[in-house]
Amino acid sequence: MFKSKAINAQGSVLAIDDGTGVAIVDITAITKANPASVSSVAAGVAEGDLVRFGAVTDMPEIAGMVGVVVATGAGTFDVNIDASGFALAGGAGVAEHLNFIAGCEAKTFSGFDGQAAEVDITTLCSTAREYLMGLQDFGAFQFDVNLVPNDPFQIECNEAKAARERRTFTLTFPPGEDGKVFEYVFDAFVRQFSIAGGVDQAITGSVNLRVTGEPALIEVTW
Repeated sequence: MFKSKAINAQGSVLAIDDGTGVAIVDITAITKANPASVSSVAAGVAEGDLVRFGAVTDMPEIAGMVGVVVATGAGTFDVNIDASGFALAGGAGVAEHLNFIAGCEAKTFSGFDGQAAEVDITTLCSTAREYLMGLQDFGAFQFDVNLVPNDPFQIECNEAKAARERRTFTLTFPPGEDGKVFEYVFDAFVRQFSIAGGVDQAITGSVNLRVTGEPALIEVTW
């Protein structure tokens, strides 16, 4: 007999990185592997932490990428980044250990509503319009909150909007029927933070994000 593994939205947690990431120093090597293994004596990270990479000698592809720490060892940690197709293994570099603020006043969420571009390749000899599909566009991500002006999460969203800064967001779902936990990790700009209220209503806020890059959906195993 079929039994759905649907996930209840109640208990989901939306979070924003607070822009005060801690530098990870002394990165000396990154393997060309899946997952990528990072050598860093002063890593100071634990499984489940998120790390954003800066410039890395011999591995330019990893710059700007965010990875989840999936394992730690003596002077090393592995991230869920597939570096096996990168041109070269990495040498010396820098990274940032991200810190997050949870938005527990969030009420609803929706998003990743973009569409891939259509590339018109129609010619004079075509008998109908012809297309190729362009790059993926993950569009916008919206959420509503109970407006609490001194809530750290809402303050951070407004500060990111004012500074026009790209931030990393996470959306962590509660366990499903099978006990598994999944989390979206994505980068976005805060485009809008509007408010609304009325008679016999709580004051609410509506936040609109512009997603940049490709969100990662990961299974939380730590």
